[in-house]
Amino acid sequence: MANTFRTLFQVRFTHDFYATGTIPDMEVRPTEPALRVLAGHRALLRREPGGFSVHYSATEQGVPQIPFEAPVSLQFGLEMPNPSFPIFTELPPKAGSAIHLFSNRESPSDLRSGEVTVTRGLLPSLAVPGGGATAELQLRTPEGTVIFTESVPVKDGVASSTFDLRGFAGGLYRFSAQGGEARWIYVRRGMGGPWFALLDLYFAPEALAGAAPAPTLTLKFTARAVQWVYRLVLSQTAASTRYRIAQMDPAAGPPAGDGGGTSDSGGRGRRRARDATPSSPPTPGPGASSAELYFSDPISVAAEGGKQVLEFRTVPRPGHADDTGRIPYRQEPRRNIALLSEDGNSHGASRHLEPVKGFEDLPNPSPNLADPTVTLHI
Repeated sequence: MANTFRTLFQVRFTHDFYATGTIPDMEVRPTEPALRVLAGHRALLRREPGGFSVHYSATEQGVPQIPFEAPVSLQFGLEMPNPSFPIFTELPPKAGSAIHLFSNRESPSDLRSGEVTVTRGLLPSLAVPGGGATAELQLRTPEGTVIFTESVPVKDGVASSTFDLRGFAGGLYRFSAQGGEARWIYVRRGMGGPWFALLDLYFAPEALAGAAPAPTLTLKFTARAVQWVYRLVLSQTAASTRYRIAQMDPAAGPPAGDGGGTSDSGGRGRRRARDATPSSPPTPGPGASSAELYFSDPISVAAEGGKQVLEFRTVPRPGHADDTGRIPYRQEPRRNIALLSEDGNSHGASRHLEPVKGFEDLPNPSPNLADPTVTLHI
């Protein structure tokens, strides 16, 4: 009779930067200890869009053929081939060479963030405040089994171990100094590329008995929010014109041009935006209720090569006390952001601004660059 496989657990990777809401290129690498556990229970890992799942060989009653009689601890290395991921993602803080750790040990249904030091043998130094001459260092398993204890001298508030882990099995450990620092350590064996993070999953036997619904864990990432900056470099002929940047009303029709800021609009699709006086809140023009972005009045900055430079920055939306003017990165660009210039036929407080031809749909700051600045030349 053919084997029947049922879902043991699922992990989903979500991110509000991506149009799909899931991460398409997160690569999952089971560690050697995890592969041994899965093989020992006839379990298979299946990679899926936006995550992965693990399936066990089941009996006709739907329970594992090889029961999970003890808690299951599985670690997976996460690789991120996109080097821009840390730029457009709001990541938890970590120290130095440590990598991110996401674990459900503290809360079985949630993945909480931390950090872990990956090593192939040497242990990191630990901070030991208090001025003592010696410190007791201890290495133990996540379940609390002590691997070794060592008393070492403390120098300048730091204790260093001489213990070598190169003869130890790979896996997750807790390394601590009595009265001082404690760190998660992962002893890595085998080859492979660098990990972006370590995923640590811990399940009690009853959670994997086969009778209850399979656990689903979600690792949620949030897009980093930054203040956008547009730098407008003016030629001598353009220096006397008054400029603003605004997000136009989408209901007024698609923007002229192809979004590259250089195409000829041919005069079609042009929209007017009512200008705001310096003392009034910034406005995006017609359809203000639908605007997502608001921009400051121009700020004159140092000239470049004798040319005047103006800066426009995103600002909080009027009436939104919790708004900071910081805009989250996202995969799909925000549209209808236009450079506006003063209509030469209008005067006084009722002056109108119109989109500058070729600048009706400005590019967004690149999520691949750490500097969220877009430079325009006119």
